[in-house]
Order: sequence, then structure tokens, then C-alpha cells
Amino acid sequence: MSEPQRGERDEPDVDLRVLCTSVIRGYVALATRPVDEAGLTLPQWGVLERCARGQANTITELTEIVPVDQASLSRAADKLVRLGLLKRQRQSRDRRVVRLVATPKGQALVRHLSPEIAAVYAILLEGIQEDEFQVFTRVARKIAANARGRPVEERRKVTTVLRHSRARPDQELGPTVTAKALVSYPRLRRLKPIVRPA
Repeated sequence: MSEPQRGERDEPDVDLRVLCTSVIRGYVALATRPVDEAGLTLPQWGVLERCARGQANTITELTEIVPVDQASLSRAADKLVRLGLLKRQRQSRDRRVVRLVATPKGQALVRHLSPEIAAVYAILLEGIQEDEFQVFTRVARKIAANARGRPVEERRKVTTVLRHSRARPDQELGPTVTAKALVSYPRLRRLKPIVRPA
């Protein structure tokens, strides 16, 4: 018997929102104590760690990897500067660009807290094999890429289908999305719109 096509399979018994929220809550519950004891909030820690490791050095870059809004990131950066953990530097080539750089004090705090955060990850990943984690990582990155890669207008079209399910089965909604692919899952039809049509 041939493998059923995606649209023919039973509705997936997974609520993506609940799953993602549970993972984040688990991390927050475990990581809050050591970060709080260092006098920081989790958003402040996220900013400091990324800057100290050179993974991001501007607010724009930070918005791509720290899961809070830009205003919250700016406030976190301001507080870290006041605490002497970060400093601002203007680029010589473009004075409009302000880089956030960890001070020696900030680097020392990251070194101090890193083992605590590593222990949090060890708890969260207990019992998970390396190959399982690699699969999870690939899937999570694809989901994140799908979310980032959809233009606003395409998301509005998708949302309209999810709300009404009245599109023609072959109606094109974007480069890789069709109404038929979406409405094949009853769970998707019950989702409330995440972007309201203009």
C-alpha cells in the first residue's frame, strides 16, 4: 500500500502553540533564578550574552535572535549600559550605526553565568538522543524560516483561507502554498487569524 499523501493523513494531534509555549516556559522557569541572582532579567541576559559572544551587536540584529520586541530590547540595552555591562560604539564608516559591545565587566558576568545556563539546557535535553535533537533543530529552523519568509500580503491571503476556507482548491496563495494544502487539515481551519486582512 502506498504511503498516504500529506493531505490524506489524519489531522496531526499536536498543537504547535502549546508545544512551543511549554518549551519556552520550561526554559524560563529554570533560567530565571540564576539570571535574577545576577541582577538581570532574561531579556537583558539574552542581549548581554549575544553581544558578548559577537552573535549580534545592534538592536536590529538582536531582534532576529532574542524573542522580545524592539522596544523591550532597547530598554534592556539601556539598562545594561547603565550597569556598565555594555557600551555603545559608533561605527567609523557609518556614524548612524551604533554597536553594542560587552565591557570587561559584562564579559566576566557572561563567563560566570554560562555554566548555570548550560546546566539549564542539560536538564531540558535530558533523555534526548543526539539524533533526536538534530531532527528537532532542523524542524524548528524550517518552521522559523517559514514564518520569516512569508511576505505580509501572502500571510493575509493564507489567513483569509484559514478563516473562511472558501478558496478554490487550486488557488495559489504564494510560491509554495495552495489553499488545497491548507484546508486539508481541519485544525488549521479552526485557527484564529494572526494577520487580519487589510
